[in-house]
Amino acid sequence: VGFSREKVEYHFHRAEFLRARGEFNEAIGELQLARKIRPDYAWVNYLMGDTWEKLGRLDLAITYYQKAVEQAPQTGWFYYALGRAYEGQGEQDKAIDIYKKSLEISPTNIWSNFALGSIYEQRGELVDAYLSFEKTNFFGWGPTTLDSKKGLEAIGELEKNYPDLSEKVKKEKEEKARRGKETAFKKIDDFENKTTGVPSGELKFVSGAVGQGVNFNTPGSHIAYPQAEFSPQEGKIEFFWKPPEKIENLPEEETIDLLHQLGHWLKQDGSLYLWAGKDYLGFGMFDRSQKEWHFLASEKLQWNPQKWHLITVSFGKKGMCLFLDGKLQGSNDFQKRAAEAVVFLGGGREVSLFDFPKLSPIGHGSFDELDYHEDQKE
Repeated sequence: VGFSREKVEYHFHRAEFLRARGEFNEAIGELQLARKIRPDYAWVNYLMGDTWEKLGRLDLAITYYQKAVEQAPQTGWFYYALGRAYEGQGEQDKAIDIYKKSLEISPTNIWSNFALGSIYEQRGELVDAYLSFEKTNFFGWGPTTLDSKKGLEAIGELEKNYPDLSEKVKKEKEEKARRGKETAFKKIDDFENKTTGVPSGELKFVSGAVGQGVNFNTPGSHIAYPQAEFSPQEGKIEFFWKPPEKIENLPEEETIDLLHQLGHWLKQDGSLYLWAGKDYLGFGMFDRSQKEWHFLASEKLQWNPQKWHLITVSFGKKGMCLFLDGKLQGSNDFQKRAAEAVVFLGGGREVSLFDFPKLSPIGHGSFDELDYHEDQKE
């Protein structure tokens, strides 16, 4: 098995080298050799599709992109590539649907947002174009990539050519916020033999607080939810949590990630971070303007690994609040909307360009009934 893997990687990297030299037909040959060994390797199929796309064979590109999507349905980049190929064939409706699927998995995908904005602009759907281009600057850091720069430039051109567009965009945002307020409660996930999010690592469905729950006793396991599931304005997030069986062995300096956002590591404005220590519960939000975290901590606790605890965090105009089993553990007057970023339940991402905190050595326990309320808990 190891020898086969090494051979696949050899042909894969050889293909990348040939592509960099513009020798695309030769790269196809290397990728075909890799596929003979591992036809189910998603990245090989993706690279095969991308190479055929560069050779102008969009029909073959689509074939291999589809294989990559089937083999790794949780990788948003593969959907972006597939949408791009369909767009190249002039099938805009299909491309839009696929770009949206990419963004369901990875809302921060700058390239899918820019591609959507470009199609909407071509169609004269200028408000949607503006909103899509706006999301290319997802973290508010300015033109960090070529496409985010192009997105910001596109917004500038739209505002220049259509002076009343900004007001229309503002009204659309207000209308979306109003429609969102009509539903005060939203069931995000009940974990009844499945999850509505994107899982990673080893998950196990177990007896929960209500029906079934999900077990995260493998370090690194987590479920990711699109930011769109949670209103960024204000509200409360709550769920049941059952501590890991060996929580009493957790070192004093270690913590267990319960719920957090990608922005937690990137220190994005309004990033949420909720964690458990050996004998306490903590909740934080980041204030980018002051470059500091605002934290709340519970009283000293003695966790019971046999008990389901109801955990609630609240944020918005009434400040931050932390509740455990319905009892207020701490509050402050820090008024901040939550960051627009992917929400993670459980551990951190296992592979990333960023240095993430050390994961809990004893797992993350079990979770059930993840809910969102669009009003703050009193």
